[in-house]
Amino acid sequence: MSKKKGVTSRPKEGLVIDSSVAIAWCFPDEQDEYSQSVLSALASSWAVVPDLWHLEVANTLLVGERRKRSTQANTVTWLGFLVSLPIAVDEETRLHAFGPTLSLAASTTFPLTTPPISNWPYGEVCRWPHLTTN
Repeated sequence: MSKKKGVTSRPKEGLVIDSSVAIAWCFPDEQDEYSQSVLSALASSWAVVPDLWHLEVANTLLVGERRKRSTQANTVTWLGFLVSLPIAVDEETRLHAFGPTLSLAASTTFPLTTPPISNWPYGEVCRWPHLTTN
C-alpha cells in the first residue's frame, strides 16, 4: 500500500466496481443477486474502483441519512465495512482520460462510462469481460 490510505499499486487482475454496487451492500432494499455475488467474490479476490468512488459512496450515504433511509450510526458501520474490503483505487484512468481513452472511444461505438446493466447494449457482458450478468 502507498502512503495514501486505501490506495494500492495497480493490481493485475480483479473486479471493477462502481459506487452503485457498494451502496447495494449498505442499503438492504437495494441488495440484489448481482451485488451479493460481487461481495461474495471479494472473499477470494479484490476490486478496483475509480478515484471518485469514495466521494460517490460518501455522498450517497449522506443523502440516505438526510432522506431518513439510514442513520449516522448506519453510515459509520457501513464505512467501516467498506474500508475493510480488499479495494484498490485506480489512479491511472484519469491520467489517460483526455488522451488515449478519449481517442479510443471516439474510434468505436463504446461509451466512456458504463450504462446501467439494464441498458447495456453489448449482450450479457457487463463492465469487464470476465463479469457477466449470469
